[in-house]
This record gives sequence, C-alpha cells and structure tokens, in this order.
Amino acid sequence: MSRTKPLPAALQRWAEQRIGPVVSARDASRDWDRSRVWALEGGRGVHHYGAGPTLR
Repeated sequence: MSRTKPLPAALQRWAEQRIGPVVSARDASRDWDRSRVWALEGGRGVHHYGAGPTLR
C-alpha cells in the first residue's frame, strides 16, 4: 500500500497559474516510490500534473 503524498506548494502555485484556484487535489500516483502525480480540480475540470524527482 502506498502512502498519500502531499501536494507540493510549488506545484500548486504553478498549476493555479494555468487552471485557476485548485478546488481539490488527489494523489493519483502509481504504487511505486518515484511516482508523483496529482489530479487537481480547478474551475475548468480535472487536470493531472506530475512532479519530477526535484521540484524547482
């Protein structure tokens, strides 16, 4: 069982520039350590965003 990863603040700020305010965020990562994907719901629907090994 994988642990839910929190949405990084930098990714939230970046996504909100594109989709507007994030209404909800769900960890949509695969069940392995390096997978970091979130389903973010904004004003225009649900979008999936991932983060690489390092956040910049």
